[in-house]
Amino acid sequence: MDNLNAPFEITKASDFTDKQIEEFWIEFKLQQFFKAPSTMPMLILGAKGSGKTHLMRYYSYPLQKLRYAPEIIKGIKKNKYLGIFMRFSGLNPERFKGKKINEDVWKGVFAYFFELWTAQILLNIILDIHESHVNLIKNEKDICVAITELFDVSFNEEVSTLTKLVEVITKLQKQADYAINNSAIIGNLNSIELRVTAGKLIFGIPKILAKYIKEFSSVQFIYLLDEFENIDKNQQKHINTVLRERIDPVNFKIGVRLYGIKTPHSTYTGNEENKEDSEFEYLRLDRILRKSKYKPFFAQMCEKRLEINKAITRSTNQSNTNLQINNSFAKIDQKYILSNIAKKYKNKEKPYFLKLRKKLLNYIEEDVVKVIELLEFNKNPLVERTNIFLFYRAFKEGNNGIVEIAKKINKELEINEQGAPKNQNHIKVLNKFKSDILDQLLSECGYDPIYAGFDILLDLSYGNPRVLITLLKNIVKWSYFYGEEPFKEGALITLKSQAEGIKDASEWFWEYVRIPGERGTIVRNSIIKLAQFFREIRFSDLTPECSLTAFTFDPTKISKEVAETIKLCEEFSYIIQISERKDKNSKNIYPVYQLNRILAPRWDLPIYKRGDIKLTLEETTAIFSESSKNEYENIIKDKRRKYNFPFLKKIVKQSDVSLFDE
Repeated sequence: MDNLNAPFEITKASDFTDKQIEEFWIEFKLQQFFKAPSTMPMLILGAKGSGKTHLMRYYSYPLQKLRYAPEIIKGIKKNKYLGIFMRFSGLNPERFKGKKINEDVWKGVFAYFFELWTAQILLNIILDIHESHVNLIKNEKDICVAITELFDVSFNEEVSTLTKLVEVITKLQKQADYAINNSAIIGNLNSIELRVTAGKLIFGIPKILAKYIKEFSSVQFIYLLDEFENIDKNQQKHINTVLRERIDPVNFKIGVRLYGIKTPHSTYTGNEENKEDSEFEYLRLDRILRKSKYKPFFAQMCEKRLEINKAITRSTNQSNTNLQINNSFAKIDQKYILSNIAKKYKNKEKPYFLKLRKKLLNYIEEDVVKVIELLEFNKNPLVERTNIFLFYRAFKEGNNGIVEIAKKINKELEINEQGAPKNQNHIKVLNKFKSDILDQLLSECGYDPIYAGFDILLDLSYGNPRVLITLLKNIVKWSYFYGEEPFKEGALITLKSQAEGIKDASEWFWEYVRIPGERGTIVRNSIIKLAQFFREIRFSDLTPECSLTAFTFDPTKISKEVAETIKLCEEFSYIIQISERKDKNSKNIYPVYQLNRILAPRWDLPIYKRGDIKLTLEETTAIFSESSKNEYENIIKDKRRKYNFPFLKKIVKQSDVSLFDE
């Protein structure tokens, strides 16, 4: 069991071994975007779990070594780059601030420490290559002398080997570590001597290596700096400055989360800002994954995990990798569901007709039974629910004769041999609103909306690998709990296991992207209000849009506070901008956002977007600000009156009308 569950247990690339990074890699034509040997620095932008770390580690030296051993140097020459992977969480950047020490002092100490850190990592890589290629470095002493001359202060001891050089630099870092760690007690950093100018080692060492080692003469030294969001704005500003001052043969690839850029590309070089496509370029990983054909890629990613863990054995002549894993999941059987509902309420009043009857009794009394009889179609509850939708729509359009409305719907109803309607009115409604009507039907009959099938899991993940792996991890867990044998030939993961796993994954994501502090509370409350707003409209008697999980608004009218909240919602992936829409009147371009699909199951919302709703200024403000609870509740009440029977019409019972009224 443990072996079968293992494929989806590890969800973070930072927890992978180098071998796993290589084994789990799936080609996705990212090379054309990553541009490994390019001289243009790059910011790899993506949400949590979008694959930044996996991508950067794949291009790092340990993976180059794994792929090309024992001929490592030939592989590096073939690649035309050497990948130097560094994670900012390993730097522990919180140490370089506060403690009642001047900010300028910390800037200098951070810059110095960063030089020592990068130098150690690069030189250890060179030592590792040297060990496997004995004749690679023929002038080691000259290289060491050249590197020591990069320092502003001469060493007290002779440094003639790379091993000794690394030892000396490590000693300098330890001295700095000691002073930094004790600064809170001592109250100063006076014991640190800044022995090298910022940039000298970062750029100088690669230049010396390229000069003295012919195999490196045409190689790019790429610093792969991951988790940029973990350092503060002054530290980011220093990195931006180093990036701006880039000198061949050095380049940078920096991984950062959507919310992680704390000082928009500002530098210490005359306070100028780095400009996109001038000093750097973006690789927006999320957009690439969502806009490309990510489903086959994700299917291969999952099946490869299963294959490596021997959970399944793929047939050698099977070309469609999506086929086998897709067949491991039970799918929705609509006929079976509708049949169960029909049996459940045989000889009983169905909940949706009970709801209709109660509403009509506030309008008219003597014809209610007749109306319901005309709308009934016992063979197919979905047809009955569609009849009610058509009834509400005709009533809202001004046809007040409720019996006549019901008679017309009854007369027009034609059913084919499969029991489905074939007249145009029913077909048009079901083509557009089937998902909403079916989920309303399920809800009214005591069932939860169903999300099932591997394709649905792919759609729920919407281009985020970690979300998909977490979905599978939770589903497999529940599958074993219910005594199933997931991914065994001929076995299916049941709807029940999928439902439990999807619910857990949705809750995980809700907590996973939590923003700390007061602003985080505002953002989460905003998403709750937005989701409840969608749900209220979707489960109304006559929803104006089908599959409603998207919205737009006029960005020129909202307040700064609202704009900031929406920005945070997007940066933390609660919402995703999926398109833009031109306003018919003003011709302005408005953004269209969708609630992140993995959150849809929390509020019984659809995962597919067909329609979107344009929020008014009042609605946008009430949802995305700390406006009073009454303002939001009043908006919800207005929507209820607008989209639920009797649709803002004045209701008067016939029994309340006097015989003498004209």
